[in-house]
Amino acid sequence: MAATAVYASAQPVLYAPRAGDGNIQMNISATSASFGLAGGRYFLKVIGSSFGTVTLQALADDATTWVTAATAFSANGAAAVDLGPGTYRWALA
Repeated sequence: MAATAVYASAQPVLYAPRAGDGNIQMNISATSASFGLAGGRYFLKVIGSSFGTVTLQALADDATTWVTAATAFSANGAAAVDLGPGTYRWALA
């Protein structure tokens, strides 16, 4: 069963906030649109009403292929991760 009604966020862990950095998705039931992150340490949080998996993916250098950027969530959870600057999306399966 695919994940549904998912709330997912990637927020930077900073001493000095960067305007516009981070991403929040609310009540999504399909893979999100792409979004940019400035890079650094991020705190990821995911909750859903049902679960398959929710994975933060990064757009590879070929500008076509999406690769796993952080271990998939298969239940509600949170994780701190280091990410490079780039284009990302939340993939639901």
